[in-house]
Amino acid sequence: MPSQIFRAKPLIAAVAAALILSARSAAQVQCLRASTSWKNAAFAQQTAAFSVNFDATPASARIDGLTGLSLNAATGFTSLAAIVRFNNTGFIDARNGSLYAADAAIPYTAGATYRLRMAVDPAARRYSVYVTPPGVPEKTLATNYAFRSEQAATSSLNNFAVFSDLGSHQVCGFALSGAPAPPPPL
Repeated sequence: MPSQIFRAKPLIAAVAAALILSARSAAQVQCLRASTSWKNAAFAQQTAAFSVNFDATPASARIDGLTGLSLNAATGFTSLAAIVRFNNTGFIDARNGSLYAADAAIPYTAGATYRLRMAVDPAARRYSVYVTPPGVPEKTLATNYAFRSEQAATSSLNNFAVFSDLGSHQVCGFALSGAPAPPPPL
């Protein structure tokens, strides 16, 4: 019997180590810098409505950098279901099905930090995006946008990704929470 206990200890230690590693999430990643290679951080799989908050800082004006949510690690644009982007015209927009759009024109400035909130409903395959520019109250960027067309059947998300075709941006302070907060009053 004692030999079985000693054999069990390494197994218990290995299971404990695996649980600790699997508990690490995007919420524990301090910052991700977007570049021409995909950067991913996993979080607990979400099938019910949830929100994510993060700070994003474009390194220069007129970049083409996006931050998005996906099921598993993103390897290309079509991997992402919900996307917010610093576009190369100097504005922030979001993906709505097959197109990028914005409910309001929100320009961005190099080096300024923007607080973003994405309220996501994986079951409905819809999301909304809210942006807080420096020194300005939160603005609605996207209301009830559809997941990217290629992700129309995705009903759960577990990954946070950044990428940039042109220039770069840094995303910090990723935080995941339960049911999304309602939009601010008008």
